[in-house]
Amino acid sequence: MKAILKLIRIPNILIVIATMYFVRLFLIKPVLEFYDGPLFFPEVDFMLLVLATVFIMAAGNIINDYFDQDIDIINKPDKMIIGKSISVELARGIYFVLNVVGIVLGIKVAISIDFLQLALIFPLTAYLLYAYSARYKRKAFLGNVVVAALSAFTLFMVWIFEYLSIKNGGVETAYLNSATFVISRIVLGYVFFAFLTSLIREMIKDLEDEDGDAVVGCRTLPILLGTKMVKGLIIAVVLMSIALMLYIQVELWVADLKLIFWYFMLIHPLFLSLIISLIQAKEKEHYHKLSSLTKYIMLIGIASMVFIQFT
Repeated sequence: MKAILKLIRIPNILIVIATMYFVRLFLIKPVLEFYDGPLFFPEVDFMLLVLATVFIMAAGNIINDYFDQDIDIINKPDKMIIGKSISVELARGIYFVLNVVGIVLGIKVAISIDFLQLALIFPLTAYLLYAYSARYKRKAFLGNVVVAALSAFTLFMVWIFEYLSIKNGGVETAYLNSATFVISRIVLGYVFFAFLTSLIREMIKDLEDEDGDAVVGCRTLPILLGTKMVKGLIIAVVLMSIALMLYIQVELWVADLKLIFWYFMLIHPLFLSLIISLIQAKEKEHYHKLSSLTKYIMLIGIASMVFIQFT
């Protein structure tokens, strides 16, 4: 069981669960309540949505390790699980069961809000995670974008189901239109932030795994462009993230939401530290620390949702 929890990356799963509940409870709910509206998406269905998401994500982590066996034996042989602690056959079985359960739960949730088209999200996500591990990960930039987009979409999906629950509830009022407009703007800000920080982290991980990727014939950015060029690309995306945050902070200041404005000021030194450390990085452990720093930046940004209810 301990090996299985490591295989599905339980800390990352817990982060996803927390993020989805943060979006619902600290972002969507306070704004709806400000406009005298309730949450429309039932609590039980939301719990099933979270479960569907994390089951499919856990399956994606398993298939990623399955296809990375030849790479991991070079990059991190001491951390390999499939083929050591867990047999290949058992890993395949767990992968299949998690995907099936996740897709079935997703279909159930889509039916419950009478919007069956949303059920396509779940098999499509499972396919993209499989395709990423089998093909996209070994191609320059495409794999990075796929993972970053899926990470960011997790936040947006919470709002999609809530928004369609409102629309299908037949409630058309001025206050709800105002609320959905405000929530959509805030959610999109977080989605772009999550996408950019995830993209930064994925490119840093490519630098960390360059040795193993080169041996098995992967065509990642560091292999094609060289370390110096990839560092330049990462710095460019970091600067884009800083620019996005500054734009959001101006909006917050104008709206007299100074509590969140000052909270976001905590992230700028971390971004600057990331740039400086990236320029100086040379060894695998340096890039590993930078990958962790990027995750902390993402978590600090997501945690700012807590302050929305106070503003």
